Amino acid sequence: MAAVSGVAACSATLSGTTADTVTLTGGRAKSLAVTNRDDTTTLYFTVNGDTAVAAADETFAVLPEQTKILHPYGGNALSVVGNDNAYTVEAY
Repeated sequence: MAAVSGVAACSATLSGTTADTVTLTGGRAKSLAVTNRDDTTTLYFTVNGDTAVAAADETFAVLPEQTKILHPYGGNALSVVGNDNAYTVEAY
């Protein structure tokens, strides 16, 4: 599991199917956008403190080359998993 952090946004690439823990340090955001920059593989994420598992309960799916926006959002950490996916997380 890799730890990724940013103030209001960060981008990374998953290492295989190992989940990343993403922390945004800019305070509690009102909205969260997670973009899957992969063109073939679905990305999954959680915002409840659990490690993301593909296609599991309480896990959001982001289709290839799509963005999922959560509003309202009151946290500052999430878990992301896929299969070598590049992704971007933005809080605003």
